[in-house]
Amino acid sequence: MDETHTLPLGRVEVSDLKWSSDGLRLGVLAGNELLLVEAAGGMATRLACAARVQRFVGWSAPGTDLAYLTFPVVFGWAGVPLPSGRAVTWLPTLGHTLVVARADGTFPEAR
Repeated sequence: MDETHTLPLGRVEVSDLKWSSDGLRLGVLAGNELLLVEAAGGMATRLACAARVQRFVGWSAPGTDLAYLTFPVVFGWAGVPLPSGRAVTWLPTLGHTLVVARADGTFPEAR
């Protein structure tokens, strides 16, 4: 028998829905928070370590890990003075930080 569950998310954009390989959990990006929803019962868990998430990449093939992209860390500029009196300046590029964590969201590690 199919079950339907409603998640009380309010008016937040939901995207990047991805099932774990075993079909027991659904990863959902709700705004900038990553939620894990249990297929049996529909209980949703917000991953506290997954703040400022921009994309949910998905699960590893065995379902033991998950990956997501966070907003880039903002770095200041860096510069090096040259003997000519000029300087070379580097500005940060915008990118993302890839984070890989265990399937329950613990032990996140930036890659």
